[in-house]
Amino acid sequence: MHWYLREADFYLAQGQVNQARNVLEALDLSVQADRGLADAVLQRLGWMDFQEQAFAACIGRLANRMENDPLSSVSSQLQQLWLRALHRTGELRRATEWIDQATESATLSPLAAGAAALISFDFGNFTRAQKEVDHCLQTCPKEVVPIEAWVAAASMALANQDASASAKFASEALKLNPRDGRSFSVLAFSELLAGDLKSAQQNFRKALSEMPGHVGTWHGLAWACILLRDLDGAWASLESALELDRNFAETHGSLAVVFALKQEREKALSCIERAHGLARANISAQYAQSILRGDVHDAESIRRLFDMVMSQQKLKRASQTPVSSS
Repeated sequence: MHWYLREADFYLAQGQVNQARNVLEALDLSVQADRGLADAVLQRLGWMDFQEQAFAACIGRLANRMENDPLSSVSSQLQQLWLRALHRTGELRRATEWIDQATESATLSPLAAGAAALISFDFGNFTRAQKEVDHCLQTCPKEVVPIEAWVAAASMALANQDASASAKFASEALKLNPRDGRSFSVLAFSELLAGDLKSAQQNFRKALSEMPGHVGTWHGLAWACILLRDLDGAWASLESALELDRNFAETHGSLAVVFALKQEREKALSCIERAHGLARANISAQYAQSILRGDVHDAESIRRLFDMVMSQQKLKRASQTPVSSS
């Protein structure tokens, strides 16, 4: 039976996915008595589903094995694939419950801990995300550390406003996938925090070329433009964010800042009213009011506003997008 598995691997290496699938699906019916071989077949079929972005199909294929069998018998590769697929479909609670079981039984593999870290971060459990990042980075050889671990580490550092560490980890992620929008976004935010505005602007644009539907990255680009005094660019970025979500107070508050700096008073007041209607304590809207009163106008005060906004948001919105696993 192992010869058939090798045949399927040969087809996969040649890019002949349909031929490989045919061999594996026929083999899958005959290998149930050999758990190791059955898992190898299951992992390859699931991997093909994942590569075709058929994430729900991947989950459906793996669910019985992953949720009904003892976790101690599940391979590291299957664990990782399972968590990646759940992350891609946004099933964070389901994934978190599975991670809970794996953690309690001490069966979460270091490889899967990378995906688990990113899921925990996106679920808002930062303490556990850090533990899972450490578990992965301290146990896996660097050459096999998965991209999710680097992105989670970068996002945690960013949330802690450690721009240097965040940039370092995001750069490692981009070595694995040079087109990962989330990694570019986190890198850009770290550069923004460090004051490297031109590079941040460029990397925000790279991020948006890969994930144009991400509100937080449009906000980041807008703030890079504000700090560079490119107010038209900032306005355009925030309009793009508004098209995606018209009910996010920070978008309206940031637009108020742009209009206030452009001395378009009526537009600024309208955005302030909208922002306060959505979130009374919105810092950007309050700051826009100060600009309109003439209390602040210098570049340093704008920079302080950015720092306050990012601290308030904890940069979470900037990094909650599924990572493109390599």
